[in-house]
Amino acid sequence: MTATTDTPTTAQVLRRIHDDGARRGHVWTTPTVDGVVHGDDSRPLSGIAVTWMSTMPVLRAAADRGCDLVISHEPTFWHHRDEPPTEAGAALHRRKQEWLDEHGMTVVRFHDHHHAMFDVDPVLDALFERFGWRDETVGPTLYGRSHVGPVDLRTLAGRIAQAVGEEAVRAVGDPDALVRTLGYGAHDLAGCLAPLRDAEAVLVGEVREWDAFEYFRDAAHFGLDASLIATSHRALENWASEPTVRWLAELVPEVAVLPIDTPAPFRVHRVG
Repeated sequence: MTATTDTPTTAQVLRRIHDDGARRGHVWTTPTVDGVVHGDDSRPLSGIAVTWMSTMPVLRAAADRGCDLVISHEPTFWHHRDEPPTEAGAALHRRKQEWLDEHGMTVVRFHDHHHAMFDVDPVLDALFERFGWRDETVGPTLYGRSHVGPVDLRTLAGRIAQAVGEEAVRAVGDPDALVRTLGYGAHDLAGCLAPLRDAEAVLVGEVREWDAFEYFRDAAHFGLDASLIATSHRALENWASEPTVRWLAELVPEVAVLPIDTPAPFRVHRVG
């Protein structure tokens, strides 16, 4: 689709998002990482891409499909607040900005309100749907819990790996330990301990190894009923693009709204 004076601008799209949240009682709040990260928010749009993270493969795919606005859950410039890096990182920051300018592309961050401005967190709800656990999940989506067993840790980790399509799913704990309830953790040890109040195992996407992994390894040594399953960050949140597209397409019917898959962040090299 070609942009015309009848198609909305990025600023107008953001206004519709703000108004939709307010209509449902979720007012846009500050401070926030959400908003325009790069580009001209006053230019009429040709198409909108929705993605988990605006990596270069994602941006190229969006440009190839005629999208000049990318709405990204995670940062574009490798920092939670998309702050410009210094020294060695500054050159790459400039190159990525130049590429965006050459392709007439605007990037918007949609993270805090993506999680918070809906009655149910669509990011984790999409994950529960992916696993087929929506009806087995209770409590708030963050620090909620799913009834998944009884199943041993080894089998549960394998099922999760198959569902998210990544090989590098790691389990810390006794592989034969039975898991009946699975909790959902945040990105550090404290964020993984809270779900253990109501669960035998915790699932987390991207976590520090030196504290979280070692805590759960020591817990296994002492026979505690606590295990950890860790994936990449992308593995647990990538699935939210599709439902977000359906919601946004109703708000912005004038242009195409497309999901763009974020590729896995690394390759797994097996030894032997």
